[in-house]
Amino acid sequence: MAAPLGWCCGQTCTQGTNVELKWNAHASEWGAYEITGCAGVNPTLTLSAGATYTFDQSHASNWYHPVGFAYIAGGAHTKCKNAAMVVGECPELGGEAAGTTIQYYVGGEARIDDESGFGLDAYEPLFFNSQ
Repeated sequence: MAAPLGWCCGQTCTQGTNVELKWNAHASEWGAYEITGCAGVNPTLTLSAGATYTFDQSHASNWYHPVGFAYIAGGAHTKCKNAAMVVGECPELGGEAAGTTIQYYVGGEARIDDESGFGLDAYEPLFFNSQ
């Protein structure tokens, strides 16, 4: 029998696929994310390949700051090096083979109607309305 599906941050592991996010505007000059069940801010998550996770941003602190996922710190604002040490796009921006790019879903539907095709630019504007 397979182990229950879940995710880990540091030494803490949680069963299930719902991850609750909160924005802490006072954690640094630019703010930082907190995840319910993880200690501190901007935790590194360990996820299972092939699983679907729900990143719950319904907390009021997220009202103008949607989370953007990345394989390295800086994400879309960073250039990555491939195995040949050539600078190019990071994996979350399609810089690797098909199947490794993050896909954003809203309401259960893939957001593919943006320039990238993986949904970040289609998903971010959903947070641009004031409270």
